[in-house]
Parts: sequence; structure tokens; C-alpha cells
Amino acid sequence: MAYLVRSNLQQLIIVLAFLSAVVSMFNLFFVGYHVQKKALLQNSLEIHEAYATKLADSANLFLDRARSELNYSADKIGNGWSDLDTQKTDLENLKQRHRTFDSLLVVNASGEVTVTSNNIDILKNQYVDSIEALQALQSK
Repeated sequence: MAYLVRSNLQQLIIVLAFLSAVVSMFNLFFVGYHVQKKALLQNSLEIHEAYATKLADSANLFLDRARSELNYSADKIGNGWSDLDTQKTDLENLKQRHRTFDSLLVVNASGEVTVTSNNIDILKNQYVDSIEALQALQSK
């Protein structure tokens, strides 16, 4: 009888050792999976943040350059040229030279569109009425 108890006890210890090894292995895989998942997610977020920052910087540089081009041309057109044909020629030159803008127009102090680039002649002699345009006119 003692032999049977001893045999059962050995089998029980072997089964418990095997089960604890299996549970430890599953725990290792489970923790490893979650750690890897978290690391990949964090790495992915950092890469996307760096890309978005670079993209935002590029967009800011583009917009600054476009604003600078517009300021220069606005000063050139606004300082002394009342000839509409010359203004139109300057608008077309700016449009062709930089290819930044699809359409350009000149608005006088009262909000009337006086000169347009070739592709938007339908807007000529109309008044701007957007809130932003009216605020820009008031600030000048």
C-alpha cells in the first residue's frame, strides 16, 4: 500500500511540475506578446509624430513662401500702378513664375475685384463678402 501512495505522490509531483512549467510558459508568451505589442505601438506613434511634425514644418515653409510672394507682389501692384493691364500682367507673371497659386485677384479698398487672372474673369467687378476678406480690408 505504501508503494501505491508513494507512486501516486510521485505522479502528482510530476504532474504539478509539468503543469507549473506549462503555466509559466503560457505566462511568458502572454507577457511577451503584450510587451511587444506595447513597444510596437509606442514606436509606431513616435514615427507618426515625427512624420506629422516634418509635414507640418514643410506646410509652414510652403505657406510662408507663398505669403512672402503675395506680400511682394501686393506691394509692387499696390504702389503706383493704376493701370489694370499692367496689374493683370503682373498677376499672370506671378502665377506662371511660382506656380503656387491656381488663381489670383486684386481687390480694391472697397472690396471690389478689379483684376483677375485669366481663369477667373467671371469674378471681375464683384464684391468680396466673406468675413475673412472683410476683416482684411478693415485691417488695411
